[in-house]
Amino acid sequence: MYDAKVINIMIGAPSDIKEEIDIIKKIIFEWNSNNSFSRKIVLMPLHWSTDTYPAMGNRSQAIINKQMTNKSDILICLFGTRLGSPTGKSESGTVEEINEHVDAEKPVMVYFKNFIEDVSTLDKIQFEKVSEFKKQIQNGALYHDYKSIPDFSTHIKNHIEKVINDISSSLNTPTTTNQLDVNMPKFDETENGVLQEWVNSNRPDGFILGTLGGKFYILGTHQYQVTKGKDEVEWNDFIERLEEAGFIQLGMDSKGNTTFQLKKAAYNYIKSLEKE
Repeated sequence: MYDAKVINIMIGAPSDIKEEIDIIKKIIFEWNSNNSFSRKIVLMPLHWSTDTYPAMGNRSQAIINKQMTNKSDILICLFGTRLGSPTGKSESGTVEEINEHVDAEKPVMVYFKNFIEDVSTLDKIQFEKVSEFKKQIQNGALYHDYKSIPDFSTHIKNHIEKVINDISSSLNTPTTTNQLDVNMPKFDETENGVLQEWVNSNRPDGFILGTLGGKFYILGTHQYQVTKGKDEVEWNDFIERLEEAGFIQLGMDSKGNTTFQLKKAAYNYIKSLEKE
């Protein structure tokens, strides 16, 4: 278990943006796997589809603002061919979310999709509204146009890293972050030694090889033979905890053998132990 700061990253977009939302979530989860332990920061993606619940008594966007927008620390907004529907306060829900963040002086990153995937579904009125909104903000914002999904993936990953670096100095202020205990799998001295030898072997790959004489756990340049059932259970538990901690990526080769790949978080963890 370790203490970490939670940074809530809200993703706002009209209904025509879908793949990019999944890409952002994947990048955030990868960032956590590689950095959360060493930097003591956890990024939490927020999207209305998963982070709000049904409620009454106010405008739908006002409810979303109360349940999610107000808890957000960073907003990532994306526009394609639609601006969205009016909320009674702003031109669309996404625009209102931008305004709420700007008024609260929270970081806002705006992206415009520079290509149309299916012209037959284009709503010209909505498309014109996006163009008008882009003109409205061009003198008061630095936005990003992307020309393809791969282009977006490359830039958003870089931008998320930059904005986290920029706000990390203010993480002690309670208005922007929350303290959280994150459950971290525990490793004993022997297990830490095995992981350290693997990390220092300069071979990030590993696999399990089954033979008549038992199983071999190959970790980098080191191999460990297991012949007893109890030992095998303990090794499998060790591997599961390594994966749970985000230290390895599990896979399978063409022969059906379980494979491992060390991740950056493992190197950071060993480095932190060596400093102690």
